[in-house]
Amino acid sequence: MKAVRVRKEMAEDVRKFAEKIGAKDKNRLIKFDGEFVEIPILDGYEDNFIGFEIVKQKDPIWSSKRDFFRKNIGIHTKRENLFRP
Repeated sequence: MKAVRVRKEMAEDVRKFAEKIGAKDKNRLIKFDGEFVEIPILDGYEDNFIGFEIVKQKDPIWSSKRDFFRKNIGIHTKRENLFRP
């Protein structure tokens, strides 16, 4: 799971750009780490963020909306592989 790591001052502009091009992973939340922010992105969009650090998130923070649907309603996200007989 990848994220763009940027300084707090630039985070809002980078987040808006990521959402505009469809790169932001909506299943994960933005993570704050001191003076930096990690904006989760989908695989394959790394080349759109030239000049920024791309990191592999160690402990992603999942959106509660995703967890609610998965646990209570049984709806699975596109990223989960399902096996059904």
